Amino acid sequence: MNSLTVMKPLLAAISPGPARHLAAVTTAALLFLAGSLQAALFSDSWSSGFANAGVVPDGNPTGWSDTRTLSGIPDNSILDVTVTLQVSGGWNGDLYAYLVGPGGGFAVLLNRPGVTSSDAFGYSDAGLNITLDDAAPNGDIHNYQTVAGYATSIANGSAWAPDGRVADPASVVDTDPRTALLSSFDGVDPNGNWTLFVADLSDGNVSTVTSWGLQIEAVPLVVGVPDAVNTLLVLGVALSGLVWFGGCRPGQSTQ
Repeated sequence: MNSLTVMKPLLAAISPGPARHLAAVTTAALLFLAGSLQAALFSDSWSSGFANAGVVPDGNPTGWSDTRTLSGIPDNSILDVTVTLQVSGGWNGDLYAYLVGPGGGFAVLLNRPGVTSSDAFGYSDAGLNITLDDAAPNGDIHNYQTVAGYATSIANGSAWAPDGRVADPASVVDTDPRTALLSSFDGVDPNGNWTLFVADLSDGNVSTVTSWGLQIEAVPLVVGVPDAVNTLLVLGVALSGLVWFGGCRPGQSTQ
């Protein structure tokens, strides 16, 4: 499919007028260029070299952290971030965890799972093996025991949306708003330091981080064009995976 084929359906739907035609051509051209950009997937995980062998100090808000540096990733604008996390032992309702990335992104992964206005202790099962993704079908990990099949364990690698609650872990409840999600990293260059922080906020059970990892989908920014144009291009890449002008995607026929 060529650029004219892509632009024609859009232009045909727009009423006459030079300004509107120029806007239509510009938009179609940007989205066509975006379609030629290929999103790439980068992943890494770590299970060794942890401070204190991964043991999270029990009942201590100073917590535990692990920083890893990503470098050499040529695609420098994040479209999506997924986190994997494995923890053994402990009491899951004690855990508070967040991720900080390059450029100031911040996502709350766990904030005392199961804690509500009527349950100050949260879920008592020990350990977890999870994937965290904003769009995960199981939904909010804070309430995982309410989902069928997870009433007693969350150690099977299942996918959940991060907690996202920025409320103080000492007073957090399930109804608090979820505003600190993995989408905070969208548009950021993935190269740089990524830090996982985990704290155990109640005495009595010890948790150990056994592994964690990142899966990052990113696209290259175009050198020499304004930031606003690059933003449109990145948006176009995301849109091109869903809908493309003319009812097809790049490389598909209109016939």
